[in-house]
Order: sequence, then C-alpha cells, then structure tokens
Amino acid sequence: MKPVHLKMLPALLFFFIFSECGTTTIIVPVMRPAEINMGKLKKIAVARVTGEAALDVEDDLISQLLEARAYEVLDRANIDKILLEYRLSSSDLIDERTALQIGKMVGAAAFISARVSDYKYDEQVAQGDPYKDKDGKTHVRHTRNGAAKVTVNFKITDLTTGKYIYSRDVTDVAMAQTFAVDGRPGRIDDDEMLKSARRNVVRKFVNKISPHWENVNVRFLTDSDLPELESGVSYAKIREWDRAIELFQSAAAKYAGHKNQHKAYYNLGVAYEYSSQFSDAIAALRKAYDLEPDNDYMAEMENCRWREREHNKLKEQIKEE
Repeated sequence: MKPVHLKMLPALLFFFIFSECGTTTIIVPVMRPAEINMGKLKKIAVARVTGEAALDVEDDLISQLLEARAYEVLDRANIDKILLEYRLSSSDLIDERTALQIGKMVGAAAFISARVSDYKYDEQVAQGDPYKDKDGKTHVRHTRNGAAKVTVNFKITDLTTGKYIYSRDVTDVAMAQTFAVDGRPGRIDDDEMLKSARRNVVRKFVNKISPHWENVNVRFLTDSDLPELESGVSYAKIREWDRAIELFQSAAAKYAGHKNQHKAYYNLGVAYEYSSQFSDAIAALRKAYDLEPDNDYMAEMENCRWREREHNKLKEQIKEE
C-alpha cells in the first residue's frame, strides 16, 4: 500500500471549497512579505554547504533562490575562486574583516552559509489489538510510521558591514504511514521522505528572506434566507472581489433589520480584507460585530489589522527593489 503523507495541501492548489452548517471556506493565495528584510542587499553569494547531504541542500538552495526571483544569485565558480584566495573552505570561517574584503570584490551582497546538523530517518512498526470481523475471524492491524527529520543551520552575513544578520536552525519533519491487516505494512521510501523534509527546510528559509505566495483558509458565511451571500461567495472563489463586494453590499442593504444581516456585513468585511481595502474591511466587520457580538467577528478584525501590517511591509520591500 502506498504511504499516506501527512502534509498540507500542495501550494499549487489555488482554491478548495467546502460547505457545512452555513460556513464556506475557500483557499486564497496571498503574497506574504519576507520575515527578514534584506534591505538594499539584492545579490546573494552561496557558500559550500557542509554536513550530510550537503550537495543536495546546496542545489536545492540555489534552485529555490533562483525561482524566488528576488535576488541575483552570484556565480558559483566566482565565489569558489574568491574563497580560495582567502584560503577558506567553509563560510563558517569568515570573520568580519574577511567579509568586508569579499564585499569589496562582489559588491553589496548577502553571504549565505549552511550546515546540515540533522539528517535522519526513523520508523516504527506498531501492532494493534486483535479484533474480530463479522464472521468471528480474528485479525490484527499493523502500522508502519516513518519520520524524516532534517535540520540546517543557516547564516547570513552582510558583506557591506561584515555583520551577521541571521543565524538560526531551520527544521522540518516529513511523516508517512502504511498499514496492513494480518501482514507486514508496505515499505516507506525513506529517500523520498528525506528529500521532502530537506526541500521544505530550504523553502522555509528562502521564504524568510523573499516575498512569497501562501495559501490561506478564508471563511465566509451563507444563509438560506440571504441567497445573495452564496452568490457572492461564488465570485470570491474565483477572486472576483469587486463583484463579490457588490453582492454582499446589496444583501446588507436589502436585509436591513433581518436577524442575520450581520452575516452580510461579515462577508463584506472579509471580501474587502482580501482585496486589500483594509479601512472598509474594518468598518464592515465592526458593523457585523455591533449587530451580533460574535467573538469570531472580533478575531477577524484583528486578523485584518495584522494583514494590513503585512501588506504595508510587503509594499516597502517591493519598493526597495
């Protein structure tokens, strides 16, 4: 039996929708700002990675940096030549003086070094309690659980100042499971699991220094008494926010005084929020809360304020480019 990967939905999905009990959740792609603002450093030099699977980590790092398109990745051969001049085989040996000297040769750039400190796969096979089927025959379920753990320490040095601007471990654990009844569970591909964890570690790091897309769950409300809400959600699914906003506004006006009018204002606020119209979003969400003091409405207002801060941070980062 093929392993069941316990992972989040793939990033390539643009939306997934399901409805239950008057709530509809869609997945919306949102651009997130870099956690670490690299400022004017728009070039990156990648040192030779050290530790187990170092070449694979290095290849993944360079590949994902190129895919991010946020930086110019300096030629590998030139970096090796510069390091050779200073008789360095690992960037862990680079001190402030050497970093400044290298900076004079490559210009304003960030120097990224990485060391793999953990690269392991473990698995366990567990046996469940015996049970009987409808015919009285006894069976035992066996489960194989596999976990691949990869930890990489990343360091970033500003070659214009010689100072570290980042030094932290990044970890990912990939898990899979197979099972069988009255037999041995199927094999888990440990190489694939390690590859998955390794690439996720690199992705987490690259996302820290680059604006990136992230899928988020966005909740809307529906109500059979307010059919316009469902129509508005159908436009939100395809990110036709202007049309969704029109329908939610229409519902809010049409059902003035209705006990569930607050749902229209909530949906209106969320639509404004994810179309980056934050002031209008807060106003609509506050109206929903005034009509129905639901803690979820208050939480969405806080989320909206947080998203506005993220949006402003992203604009600053894009402006710096």
